[in-house]
Amino acid sequence: MIPPPNRAFLIVPFLNEASSLPDVLVSIAAQNISPEHIFLVAVDSGSSDDGPAIVRDFIARGPIEGVVLRSDVRSIPADRK
Repeated sequence: MIPPPNRAFLIVPFLNEASSLPDVLVSIAAQNISPEHIFLVAVDSGSSDDGPAIVRDFIARGPIEGVVLRSDVRSIPADRK
């Protein structure tokens, strides 16, 4: 799906953050911007926990649409974990 141009893209990188992702996603959903104007791009840097499934479930429940991408390239903060 290609989001309409009037959406804000929210990029959330994560690595093994299953314990904190629910709070992050609740916070995203609670923003003052209308959910139809948010498109979540969650970038998994190779998690070995349930983080990707948590985000996929959140997106499937709506109303915020988005995608979970996997990247084998780790950021500098991810390499420090």
